[in-house]
Amino acid sequence: MMLLGVPGAATAEGDDVDVASPPAPGCMTWRVVKKIPPLYTTFRIHNGCVAPYTVRLDIAYAPDTACVRVDPFRFVDQDNDWNYGEPSIQGVVLCE
Repeated sequence: MMLLGVPGAATAEGDDVDVASPPAPGCMTWRVVKKIPPLYTTFRIHNGCVAPYTVRLDIAYAPDTACVRVDPFRFVDQDNDWNYGEPSIQGVVLCE
């Protein structure tokens, strides 16, 4: 899998994104729900463990590393109100 947030990466809507450091016990995969233009580093993705919530990732990555650092991210509820995620599930690292 290519890096999430890198131009040309395989992060189309519906793609699964592996999470190296689980955001919560038993949660290993995030699903990209919608890319939010114009920033390719911002995505809305779905984590089945916290459905029906969606997660917005603001992604920063270092070109010389194999991982993408995600810190922080926020939950959006069904009313579309953004709230900060729990501190225990921030700083997720997405890898190839």
